Amino acid sequence: MDGSAVEHIAVLSKALAEQISLPPDGVMVDATIGQGGHSLLFGGMLGPEGVIVGLDVDKKSIRGAQFLLKDLACQVVLVHSNFSRIREQVRKQGIEKVDFILADLGVCSAQLADTEMGLSFQTNMALDMRID
Repeated sequence: MDGSAVEHIAVLSKALAEQISLPPDGVMVDATIGQGGHSLLFGGMLGPEGVIVGLDVDKKSIRGAQFLLKDLACQVVLVHSNFSRIREQVRKQGIEKVDFILADLGVCSAQLADTEMGLSFQTNMALDMRID
């Protein structure tokens, strides 16, 4: 996907899919899109009028999400931004109302394994501790 040796698996995907449904023209905000696993799941519910706005501070993750979500029928807007700016980023897209906001907070195993990111004590790497 993005050249990472570790693939991230979205948590609780099946449980979320059973509890949440989106209309075909719905608007979803994935506040921490990561590599796009959750957005792929929900994006399958959206039609051409639907929109996913995905935010992330990790540019590698955004590239991975772009690749994973490229075949969805809905519009996918990926933004390099912190989730604390959801309102601002959604309004920049001309969107006034959203149907669903998902925030899967934390880091993923691919980020911990990436020696360039400097997030792990398990591997000999220069510690940075910043995702961006």
